[in-house]
Amino acid sequence: GAARGIGRAIALRLAKDGFNVAVNDIEASSSDLKKVQQKIEEIGRKSITIIADVSDSKSVEKMMQEAAEKLGNLDVVVANAGIGEVKSLLDTAVEDWDRVFAVNMRGVFLC
Repeated sequence: GAARGIGRAIALRLAKDGFNVAVNDIEASSSDLKKVQQKIEEIGRKSITIIADVSDSKSVEKMMQEAAEKLGNLDVVVANAGIGEVKSLLDTAVEDWDRVFAVNMRGVFLC
């Protein structure tokens, strides 16, 4: 997502390059996401925050529609959401493995 790290850096760079930017992340990161939105607006670009789970097709569809409605055409989409499990493979539950693939692979496909 765009709340921190690489996603934040990409969002700010796009704003500096002249793009209006819709930033997305999960609810748990909403406070940091709002700060990114404010920083983009300080740069002089329009920005909106959209809380959405990129592993859920309906959530992604709604996110894309909202971004297009509020900011106009979508010229660039950056699908950079990613998670990981920091434990050994033997200690990783199937549900954890599925969640990593849902966000890291399915999320990119859906976006």
